[in-house]
Amino acid sequence: MGVPERSPELLRNTYDAWIEHGQNAAKAAKATDTPVSTFKDILVACREKGYHLSEGAQRAVSNAGLSGIEARGGWIHNYDTEGKKIGTTRWNAPEVDAETYLEKIRAAFDDIPPATPTKPPEHVVEDRLALLAHADVHIGMVVTADQTGGRSYSRAEATERFKAGVSQCIASTPQCHTALILNAGDLLHANDDRDVTPRSGHKLKVEGTHAQNFDLSVVLTAYKIDLALQHFGHVVYRGIAGNHDPNIPYPLSVALRERYRNEPRAEIIVSEDEFWQRNWGDVFLSGHHGHGRNPKEVCEELPGRFSRQWGEAKQWHYFSAHKHNYQLVPRGPVLHHQLPSVCSADTHAAWSPYPDTAGMVALTFDKMTGLKSTIHIGV
Repeated sequence: MGVPERSPELLRNTYDAWIEHGQNAAKAAKATDTPVSTFKDILVACREKGYHLSEGAQRAVSNAGLSGIEARGGWIHNYDTEGKKIGTTRWNAPEVDAETYLEKIRAAFDDIPPATPTKPPEHVVEDRLALLAHADVHIGMVVTADQTGGRSYSRAEATERFKAGVSQCIASTPQCHTALILNAGDLLHANDDRDVTPRSGHKLKVEGTHAQNFDLSVVLTAYKIDLALQHFGHVVYRGIAGNHDPNIPYPLSVALRERYRNEPRAEIIVSEDEFWQRNWGDVFLSGHHGHGRNPKEVCEELPGRFSRQWGEAKQWHYFSAHKHNYQLVPRGPVLHHQLPSVCSADTHAAWSPYPDTAGMVALTFDKMTGLKSTIHIGV
């Protein structure tokens, strides 16, 4: 489902309002009396039409039959007043420096109301940590039961499964001192409105616009953090990139940091590192989404990659996702946890020898004795 066709006048007025208000969607939407979500959807259409490009570049893009998102550069043919060609000009889509990109992220989320601090639980187990992981949710993915011979999947079903899995995992876990919420990658099915995998360009079937699916990712992650704050003493959130959504975890973390800026018990880690690592007493915890990496080789690399943290531990754990099924595999001294997916098996998986084992996990660790429990909730 793509963005509805809008008139050129509406697109131009929307884009001009966005520029006029410092590229702040919330302020521009208020000035034009437009809902923020609708305004952001129209901005997506503006970029697809190339409104961020110069007039000459827009003409070149139109002549080539490209969208504004696909266009990265090209040659413009220049003519004099009599129609005679007098040369060519090379143009490139504007690059955004890091500071400008960060400022745009801040502006996009400046209308997020801060979460009201919640009352901590009366009693927590001081030396315990709960690891609440979710992987391969693939918000926006569409699967029909007829395609797979199994269960269907959609934005609505993703929402229902996610909330049910989170609720059951947290309710089944002891009230630990700290909860580490891990988004292990591929929270979204697509990285942008092109609806293709970034590296291979494989075409994806996506429900909703990229903006709508990103908004849903914020809502669902905040739901998990809010529920965890009621049950645990301190909540840490960490997101890492998947192969479907490499550019999503960073802005999502920024959005969550803004939401919980007044909540002292919530720690939102903002990082571009694809690997995550944390020690809990004598326990070494680490992970990667799993795309493009052999888990056996990664486990062998861990002592060198995290030498100090490795040396301080007596028990070692590595978490990956990507394969969409749950496994526990000892790899030397490392226990490798392959996380289940939240989404249904897609056509590729269903037509191959892969079972649909959708689920979510919660593990508890003691600072001295290590892994205490593993809860696997089917969704």
